Amino acid sequence: DVQALKGDPEWLDRYRESVRLAAAAWGWDLERCCRVPQPQPGQSWTHWDVRLAKMCRSTFLLEEPELLASLQAFARDLQANEKRGESFFYGGICLDELLYFTLPRRG
Repeated sequence: DVQALKGDPEWLDRYRESVRLAAAAWGWDLERCCRVPQPQPGQSWTHWDVRLAKMCRSTFLLEEPELLASLQAFARDLQANEKRGESFFYGGICLDELLYFTLPRRG
């Protein structure tokens, strides 16, 4: 249950750190909302669209607006550069919804 997870401060801190580390592995500075200035070898996009989509979806469900906004900025940067305007896919499933999640979820 989302509320149970959000109510566990230790879990939430570890979740946020996990999102930060995954983004950093792809060369994205989550806090500064930009590319890592001097990435290490291998610290770049791995073309796992589905993983990025799941991360965006989880930040949406957990209502983490700063994390979601930064991941979406990364997705837009990827789409403009590495993906050359192409959509995000997992097999034949389009994942472009990751670009359109908005918070807050409830009115």
